[in-house]
Amino acid sequence: MSDPKLELDWQGDSPRGAASDRPASLAPAVESLVGKGPPGDPRFMSTELRAELRAVLEGSWLSVRQSFESLQMLVGWDQPSQYEVRGSDTRVVMYAAEERGFLQGLFRNFNPFHQRHIECLTLAGTRAMTIDFPFRLMLRRGEVMAWDGRCMGRIQERFHLLRTIVEVQSPGGVPELVIRGPWLKLFSFTDWVFEVSRGEVVVGRIKKHFSGWLRETMGTSDDFSIEFDAGLADPRHRQLLLAAALTLDLVRFEQRGNSGTLTRLLGG
Repeated sequence: MSDPKLELDWQGDSPRGAASDRPASLAPAVESLVGKGPPGDPRFMSTELRAELRAVLEGSWLSVRQSFESLQMLVGWDQPSQYEVRGSDTRVVMYAAEERGFLQGLFRNFNPFHQRHIECLTLAGTRAMTIDFPFRLMLRRGEVMAWDGRCMGRIQERFHLLRTIVEVQSPGGVPELVIRGPWLKLFSFTDWVFEVSRGEVVVGRIKKHFSGWLRETMGTSDDFSIEFDAGLADPRHRQLLLAAALTLDLVRFEQRGNSGTLTRLLGG
């Protein structure tokens, strides 16, 4: 006669490490958190993504440096914009880049109102956010998507004759922050300072730094910095301000130098 205990143990025996025996806590966290919580909330990011974005979510300062566009400097051919984002410790936080491709290049150079898409990736290749710029004849708007593809907010350009004004809006279009540029400034060998306000209180600044006469007059390779004051602790607003810096480059400074050195020498 067989021992019931042994039979029960034998039936319950399974190979070590089988999928059915693995604790639920070992399942990938990213898939389980997609679509949960407010868009962009770091509490619902994976541990790895939250750690890589710490400089954005908690730091006091970011730098955004656009890659040098050699073809644009020479002949005025606008290349896809690429940016490198660093924290206050000078470490690279993420890379941001426009879509590449032959058709995208044609639209970029022959249709100033074409749609644009910027992908922001961490060093590990994880998507941190994306920015979509739909077709518009004027007053550009950037739709900012969080890491899981949900709308985190909007960056909306506003009309003003004497200065640049951009709003940081909720996903529903409600203004939350206002970014105001300097008055009556077209070109200067000094920095551009854009103040970020919540109501009447300044909570941060976006600065476009003067990067030298050659780069300023013959190309569109720009350097920005973002300063977060103590009153700007909302991690969603911090991510949106990074998106706003990229938007400011596109709506305010991108067209500078489009004629190119060779084109100007040939009389273009």
